[in-house]
Amino acid sequence: MNAAARTFTQANLFRHEWTKITFSKYTLSLTVLLLCILVSALSLVYVKNLQRQHFNELEIFQSQADQLKIEWQQLLVEQGTWTAPANIYDIADQNFMMVVPQADEMVILYSS
Repeated sequence: MNAAARTFTQANLFRHEWTKITFSKYTLSLTVLLLCILVSALSLVYVKNLQRQHFNELEIFQSQADQLKIEWQQLLVEQGTWTAPANIYDIADQNFMMVVPQADEMVILYSS
């Protein structure tokens, strides 16, 4: 701390005499190291905040994926219900008056 105090007492900073300040190698390296530590600390805070935001988004997307999987399973069950042969026969009979032909009513066509 003495090196920093000596640096700032070498010139009157309030009279804008910045050019009269001289830095030793020790003071300069200490200042660079302090700036690196400060940048590193701020970067860590920024990255942790970004990580938390991305983790929250990931949880939201996973929740949406789970909801879509449930909906997909429900749609598969509904499709299975609608495509059941008994259901198709009932709809054909009720809506279109269709019946299954008897064996003597069937005509088999052969391709030539």
